[in-house]
Amino acid sequence: MQKAYDFMLWMLPHTAKYARNYKYTLGSEVQRYTLLVLERLVEASYTRSKIDLLQEANTKLEVLRYLLRSSCDLQCISIRQYECAIKMLYNLGVEVGGWLKEQRGKAN
Repeated sequence: MQKAYDFMLWMLPHTAKYARNYKYTLGSEVQRYTLLVLERLVEASYTRSKIDLLQEANTKLEVLRYLLRSSCDLQCISIRQYECAIKMLYNLGVEVGGWLKEQRGKAN
């Protein structure tokens, strides 16, 4: 969950710098999905049935990857910022995937 929080702290200031053409569309979606991932992980940490929430967080991470790719292609973020964001999302995805695998093992 800390990685999701760190990503949020890193990403939100960057979306505030998006060009006006994209700030309230693409930038808002990046912000929304970033916060949704964090929200799902917090919810999963406080419930017994974690699998659905973790799967949802994983799906939202995938959408976020595409939103960030679009952000880079539209020059809202630099290639260096994109690389940094993708590395952070990869590490977060590994963590979520491991947590999901653990929960599936407990369910069986």
